[in-house]
Order: sequence, then C-alpha cells, then structure tokens
Amino acid sequence: MRHWCGSGFEYQVGAHCLAEGLLDEGLTIIRAVSDRYHPAKRNPFNEIEYSDHYARALASYAALITASGFRHSGPDGVIGFAPVLTPAAFKSAFTTAEGWGSYQRSQTGQRATETITLKRGTLRLRKFECALPAGTVGFLAQARRNGTTLAASTDTDADGLTDLEE
Repeated sequence: MRHWCGSGFEYQVGAHCLAEGLLDEGLTIIRAVSDRYHPAKRNPFNEIEYSDHYARALASYAALITASGFRHSGPDGVIGFAPVLTPAAFKSAFTTAEGWGSYQRSQTGQRATETITLKRGTLRLRKFECALPAGTVGFLAQARRNGTTLAASTDTDADGLTDLEE
C-alpha cells in the first residue's frame, strides 16, 4: 500500500513552521513540494493529490502570507506586513478583495523604507502597519499617493510595530 501526504497538508505544515520561527524547517518542506512539482517534471499548476486540480494545494498561498506577515482588513482600511524572511530586504506580492500589488522593504544602516505599490484595482487605506527590522532606530514615515505627499502621523509601540495613519 502506498501512502503519501498531500501537498496541501505539506504546505500548511511548512507555513506553520515559518510562523513559529522554524525558518529552515519550513523552507525545506516548501522546497520539497515545489521540487516535486517542478515544471521540468510536471505541470506546476496541477499539484495532484487524489485527482487532477485538487484545491487543497492552494494552501501554498499560506506560505506567502506567513513569510510576508501580511494582514489586511478592508472594512477598517488597514494593511500590514511583518516579514519573517530577510526582514531587512524583502519583496512580496499581496492581494486584497479589490486590488493587488507589491510590498517592498529595504534597509540601509538604521533606516528602513517600506513601499506599497498597487498594480491593479483599489485599496482603501487608512492605516499601514509594519514590524520594524532589528537594528532600526527611530522611524520616519511619509505617505504618498500618485506623487502627492499626504498628511500622516506615526506611532510605534513597545513591540516595534509602527502604524502610519492618514
């Protein structure tokens, strides 16, 4: 009898490892699934579990959300990121109910720059939250929309979570 774990379960375990700070273990699990469905071997858009196009494999998206520390509340107009992988230099895609784009963080010395770029759709944003990378001292925030600087205020709590409110 042949036993295997479905890719959806494996992605969930890998994402959970990332969330718990077990980065090497989580990335190893995710890489093993990815290698198994590498485009040179199979259709990478059809991770077969029990039949073709099985939806549980969509749990792979949990790894992206966990790695970026993404959180979003459309009704409250809040979006936030707290990357667990390479927190001083990170880039990731994000999706919301009405739009999608990219988030990028770069750090030079003690200065971190956070950038959200909306590629398509709309994003009602009242508050942006970010976890400051280790070694960041102070925080200078600026909100811009279509090249225009907006009035905004910042607040940093004891955990290093910074809010930018319009």
